[in-house]
Amino acid sequence: MNLSSYLLTCLVSIALITTPAILPQQFPSIAHAQTNSPDWSDLFTQARDLEYADQYPEAEAIYRQILSAPRPASLNDDMYAYIQIKFGQILQTQGKFEEAIEVLQGVIDRTDHNLESQNQARRALARVLESQQTAAQNVARGLEEIRQDATTQRGYFNLARGLAAQGQLANGFTFLETQLGRPLTPEATLQFARAANSQGVGGDTGGSGYPSIIFLRQEALSLFRQLVNRYPNFWEARTEYLDLLDRVGQPEETIAAYREAIRLQPDNFGLYEQLANNFERFDQRREAIALYQQLVAQNFPEARLYINLGGFLEIDQQIDRAIEVHLQGIQKFPENRPSNPSCRGFTSTSYNNFVRLLASENRLDYVLNILENSLTNTAPEIYQNLALTLAYRRHYPTAIVVNNRLKERYPNAESWEGEATMWRGGC
Repeated sequence: MNLSSYLLTCLVSIALITTPAILPQQFPSIAHAQTNSPDWSDLFTQARDLEYADQYPEAEAIYRQILSAPRPASLNDDMYAYIQIKFGQILQTQGKFEEAIEVLQGVIDRTDHNLESQNQARRALARVLESQQTAAQNVARGLEEIRQDATTQRGYFNLARGLAAQGQLANGFTFLETQLGRPLTPEATLQFARAANSQGVGGDTGGSGYPSIIFLRQEALSLFRQLVNRYPNFWEARTEYLDLLDRVGQPEETIAAYREAIRLQPDNFGLYEQLANNFERFDQRREAIALYQQLVAQNFPEARLYINLGGFLEIDQQIDRAIEVHLQGIQKFPENRPSNPSCRGFTSTSYNNFVRLLASENRLDYVLNILENSLTNTAPEIYQNLALTLAYRRHYPTAIVVNNRLKERYPNAESWEGEATMWRGGC
């Protein structure tokens, strides 16, 4: 073996035992160093990138394309063996154990491969065989436990873990119904979907040949999608489906799912709230603002509506409009007493946000003019709560001015007494 071949063999051997996080930086240079043709090396880069993006079927297709084409002279034995090992691992990831075994055994049996490549293939093959055996055991154990007790969490977890390793998690409902010989109840489908979404269902996730947590969450999402389609009025399942979408859902499905939930429960403000949050998550803030503005136009009876809308407008640099919205919230819910920032679990109100924004704009001196020119009805509690908010934020002189206006306009109403520093509205 000449010096250049020896060095290349060493590089590939090192790459085979490095972690997946290191490989993307090392192998493009190795691939391009040994060929003037980018064809196979570019395909290899595509396959590797797809694998790290958890797109296993797509990565498998690229590996197949490389290995089924006539082998170019530029693709040496060591790199070819490495690609075969990667192909075997991607097959294992999807539960295609028999083909993975055949591919890896082929690397071991080839006499033209170096010893390190063969040892790497042996280790990969051992993981495949172990995963195949463990998956079958988990499926059998889970089925037995479910047959004995249809409510067993452990049984559904074992079954989900086994099916995940076999690449059949998303088909779990159909598999389980076939094995049991009867349709699943809504409760049973939810139990299995929960198990599929639970921590540890993927076993040794993150290692070569094992599906990633992100991939398994998508498989669980597929189950919840099926569950909701089967039982559209099963609200508990729909709620958990929405929760999962909040974490891993794509924009189109997430938004559509929330709109459907709102259609079913149009008075549930929490659904509108989370839909708006998802609009923001998907960089669609203007859609969130439009959603809340529509609810304001409909006089939706929820104080948080004005707080949330004002918050989005503020983030969008529409400060004047945010101030107007918080004033609307004060008008609609004058009794919504401001929170004391010193209290545990402080929650901001329209009063808190109105004062904070005026202070940030250096407009607190005009607070009474803004208030009285903007609201059609300034009830006593508005002055009481506004004065208290100012005191909470340590704008004591302005708090006293507002409290004096309360005494002036409503002499019989309860007002604050003593030093503004001592005013407290409770937690």
